Amino acid sequence: MRKMIGAYSRLYLFSRKRWKLLKASKRNGGIRLAHVTIYSAGNTGDTVLSTCIRDLFAREFGPVSWRLMNLCGNVDARYIQKLNETNAIVIGGHGAFLPDTHPNTISNWEFACNEKQYDEIKPPIVLFAVGYNYFQGQERTKLFESNIEKLVSRSAFFGLRNRGSVREIQSFLPDELQEKVVYQPCPTMISRMLYPKLPAKRKTGKVAFNVALDRAERRMGKNTDVVLEQIAQAMHELERKGYEIHFVAHMDVELEFVSYLRRHGCSCHVHAASTWDAFRATRFYNEMDVVIGMRGHGIWIPFGVNCQIISLGNQMKTKWFLEDIGALDWFIDINEQPEQLTNRIINKFEEIHEANGIETDVRLHRAQQELYRITMENMTRIKRILTEDAPEFIGGGV
Repeated sequence: MRKMIGAYSRLYLFSRKRWKLLKASKRNGGIRLAHVTIYSAGNTGDTVLSTCIRDLFAREFGPVSWRLMNLCGNVDARYIQKLNETNAIVIGGHGAFLPDTHPNTISNWEFACNEKQYDEIKPPIVLFAVGYNYFQGQERTKLFESNIEKLVSRSAFFGLRNRGSVREIQSFLPDELQEKVVYQPCPTMISRMLYPKLPAKRKTGKVAFNVALDRAERRMGKNTDVVLEQIAQAMHELERKGYEIHFVAHMDVELEFVSYLRRHGCSCHVHAASTWDAFRATRFYNEMDVVIGMRGHGIWIPFGVNCQIISLGNQMKTKWFLEDIGALDWFIDINEQPEQLTNRIINKFEEIHEANGIETDVRLHRAQQELYRITMENMTRIKRILTEDAPEFIGGGV
């Protein structure tokens, strides 16, 4: 009994210590948070989501002093020392659970931190809006599963950006860890609430398309040329219907699609968006009525600013998102009857935008409000963890 009382007393003192330190750090200009993420230009989606996460945390915590850490960096003693100089660590959001973006034999996903190193990290770890991004034909390894199990056990909060990712990660975890894995939508999906000063949405007659040409073989396989031809033809047909068409390249490799546009006589506006910041990207999509996209963030960012969306699906992450919001009818499988893709795009556009546009807007707003509610509940939980209700994570950033 005496040992138990002593333990509880120490926990109480540690909790009080954490609370005082957080208050003190706020007085000195903000709490110190590390953000382990992809934060440099090169992919519009990565840039926007990284910014949205920091803006969300800053809005909820007040002043924050950020230390940006490369998710795909070399995790060595110096890297961990930098993490340990902060009050807490935010990992995400990104489709980081993928074996080929940063191939390694340490973790088999983008963050090459081994299991022993997780124990050397002292501050609380908040994994936020990360996605399980495996493509068809890719299989996870025992190394990956073991590494993620260790990370879940070490994390104060473990939130994945769609329920499909939650199911995949829970599937290999022991029962006692499964409940730690929760649903946390990507903040790009709630940009309208996050940035209330965005101009009001209005009808413009503008329609944007994006394609994904990195890993084209994994996305479209032998159908690549047919799929791209069909998308270009759909863009031309919408142009002929009187819409102002925009093509947005989230990565520079996607500018290769311009040759398909020229071949089909499409005179649309072309945007090389790989260096856009979050402000420019959200303002741009705020001007679009409909976005028809192959990329995850090519539809999530527009959705977040109330654009109607059609997903040209090639990866489970986009389908999982639409399942989460009850909108699978906004999904087109590009590898199903690819030679009919033009007609399917036009028919879907006419259905959700021209015939049922008001209903589509209502469904979108309702879904967005629910994602915001979930996010705010999770942020309340995270704030509690980082102040006085998680003494078991005391130890770093002081």
